[in-house]
Amino acid sequence: MLEILPLGAVDPEAVIRQDERAFGFRYDRVSRPVARADVADMRGWAAVDRGEVVAFVGARPCEVTLPGGCPVAAAGVTWVSVAATHRRRGIASQLMGRMHAEALERGEPLAVLIASEGGIYGRFGYGVATWRRVVRLDRRAAGLATPFEDPGRARYVEGAAALDACRAAYERYRVAQPGAVSRREPWWQRAVAMKTPQWVVHEDGDGVVDGFTVYSNELHWDYGHPASRVSVDDLVTATPEAREALWRVLLGLDLVGTVETTWLSPDDPLEWQLADRRALRTVEVLDGMWACPLDVAVALGARRYLAGGTLVLEVEGARFRLDAGEGGAEACPTGSEADLVLGRGALGSILFGGVRPTVLVAARRVVERVAGAATVADRMFLGERMPHCNTAF
Repeated sequence: MLEILPLGAVDPEAVIRQDERAFGFRYDRVSRPVARADVADMRGWAAVDRGEVVAFVGARPCEVTLPGGCPVAAAGVTWVSVAATHRRRGIASQLMGRMHAEALERGEPLAVLIASEGGIYGRFGYGVATWRRVVRLDRRAAGLATPFEDPGRARYVEGAAALDACRAAYERYRVAQPGAVSRREPWWQRAVAMKTPQWVVHEDGDGVVDGFTVYSNELHWDYGHPASRVSVDDLVTATPEAREALWRVLLGLDLVGTVETTWLSPDDPLEWQLADRRALRTVEVLDGMWACPLDVAVALGARRYLAGGTLVLEVEGARFRLDAGEGGAEACPTGSEADLVLGRGALGSILFGGVRPTVLVAARRVVERVAGAATVADRMFLGERMPHCNTAF
C-alpha cells in the first residue's frame, strides 16, 4: 500500500537509495555524508511502498530576485524522482501538489527548480525563467581587445577563507540580478566539500570583495603541447571591473588550451570584449531555472515594471488586474474581461522578464483576447537585464 509521508518520517538512507537509483550513480564515502546533510537540510514528501521509498520531492526555502531588485520568498524544489517500478500512477503529481500547498502555507508565492529533464515540469505549472549558455573558449586566441587597468586586485584564497570572502560578494550580486537565488549556508559547505577547485576573489580599491570565480583544471598534454582544460564552475561579480579582472585571470592561465563554462548568461558581454569573437563558441543554450507562480497576485505585485500600464490576466481560469506604475505594482482578483489568457508556466517565464509575451502568443502558449495587449505586456514585463540563475540547487 502506497503512503505519502513527510520527509521527517522516513529513513534518510532510503531517500538516498532512491536518489541513486533515479539518477544512476553511487555516493562514495566522501559524498555520502554530504548527501545525508542535504536530506537533513530540506523539507519534503516521500512515497513509501511497503517500507521502501519509491518517490521523493524535496524543497528548501530561498529567495529569488525579480526584476527591479526585488527578492521574494520561494520554495527551491529539488531531488524530484519516481522509481521506474512506480511510473504512470500519478505519484509525482501527488508529491508536487503537497509541496506546492506547503509552500503556500509558508508564505512562498513562487516555486523554482533546476530541471534534469526538460519535458517534465510544464504539466506542474513551471515555465523556463532563465537560460544559460554552454561556451568554450580557445584560450590562446581569446585575448581581450582593450587595455584594462584594474582599480583593485585579484588573489587566490582557500578553504574557510574562500567562503568568508565570497558570501558577501554573492549577496551583492544576487539582490540586483533577476533570476538569482539565495545560497544557504549548507550550499556553501557542499561547494567546498564536493570539489577541490581553485578559488579566486577580486577586491575593489578599498579592499572589499566584489567578485569571485571558482575553476578546476584538467591537466592534459598533446604530445608536448600544453592542452589542459579549465572548467569555470562559478563566476560571480557585483561590478564590471571585477568581471573583467576575473576573466583576465581565467584567460591568462598557463598551459591551458580550452576554458569552458556551462553557466554563462545569455547577455554576458564577454564575446564583445574579445579581439576575436570566434575564440568563443556557444556550444548550447540550455534552460536554467524554472518557475511556478503559486500565488499569482503576490508574484505579480512583488516585482517592478519598467513601463507602467494595466492588464487583466486570466491564469488558469482566475482573473487578475495588474496595475503597474513608478511607485510599484498591485495585482488583485477581478471580474473584468481578460486581455491575455495563459497558464502558470507561461506566467513563470514572463514574470522574470526573459520572454516577450508576443513570442508566447506566436507559440500559442498565450492567447491575446484584446488586440495589442501582448505588445503592452512586452513593454511592462521587460526587465532591466536578462534573468540569470547560476546556482544549482
